This record gives sequence, C-alpha cells and structure tokens, in this order.
Amino acid sequence: MTELPLQEFVARQPDCLPALAALGLFRGQAHPRVLAALSAAAAAPDPLRQLSEQEWSSLLDRTVQAGVLPRADYGACLLPPQSAGFLQSLLLGVFGNSLPALQSAF
Repeated sequence: MTELPLQEFVARQPDCLPALAALGLFRGQAHPRVLAALSAAAAAPDPLRQLSEQEWSSLLDRTVQAGVLPRADYGACLLPPQSAGFLQSLLLGVFGNSLPALQSAF
C-alpha cells in the first residue's frame, strides 16, 4: 500500500471533502455506524445528510486503501494525532458558518 498524505488525497478526491472535514469533529477514531447515525440527524448539513453506513464505510475504505488513515480490526477508521490539525482546518474551511449546526448534529 502506497502512503498518500491526507492533503494530497483530498486534492485527488474532492468528492470526499465534506465527509473528511466532518472527521475533524472526532478524536482517535470514527466508526461508519456512528457516522451514519449522526448523518441521519435532522440538523446534519446537506452534504452529509442521510449518508448510509455503507457510504461512510466506502469513503473510509478509500482512505485506508490510499494509506491515508489506518483501519482498526473492529471497523473504525483511526484518526492519528498527526492528522488532527489538517482535519480541523478542513472542518472550519468546509463548514465554517454552519459549524454550530454540524456540531449539534454530530
């Protein structure tokens, strides 16, 4: 597996941007089942609303296959501390003014 920096992955996979930005709300790990449950919340922003567990899992699989984020044995995607700053900047850049609504949903 070739490692790809998170920033480069986002540049090559712009369709992943909103979902990856939402990972900035999490510390340590994110599980597709939890992400899907939060996406079902009425207050979830449009780009994330109604993403299924399978869609979240597919997105996280893409990051794992690219060597961007590691996967835990139990299905969660691990969020290494070195990715936290970039995920936080994505979060603010993508959701800026709607961040309170995102935080209330997530």
